[in-house]
Amino acid sequence: MQSGITAESRVLEIACGNGNAAIWLAQQTGCEVVGIDISSSYIDNARSKASKFPSLRVTFQKESATNLPFENGSFTHAWSQGALFSCEILEIFRQQLIWQQIRRKKRIHKSKITAIFYTLKEHLNSHI
Repeated sequence: MQSGITAESRVLEIACGNGNAAIWLAQQTGCEVVGIDISSSYIDNARSKASKFPSLRVTFQKESATNLPFENGSFTHAWSQGALFSCEILEIFRQQLIWQQIRRKKRIHKSKITAIFYTLKEHLNSHI
């Protein structure tokens, strides 16, 4: 995978929604994915979907990207598909501040940030 995400990677997905991208990423690479979202219903849905794939290393937590509870160096990569894709122009500045906080607090090893700006909808629907 061009992002450098491998089976040895531990990926933080920010604003994971219903978990589709996290499950897809784990299926494609064998990596561990921890998905966070501020919506309890999204997290419940993501956990339900993940239960259909017990061999995948995917977990979901209700957390905010602006207040991460993880230790420094907990992840090799950060991934966000939905959060940045749906931003309004004024929200882009706020999102940039979130990425700066993530890098500054060193939650991501070597600050490897992967932001996906295209939709994976068709591809995800064929795998989940």
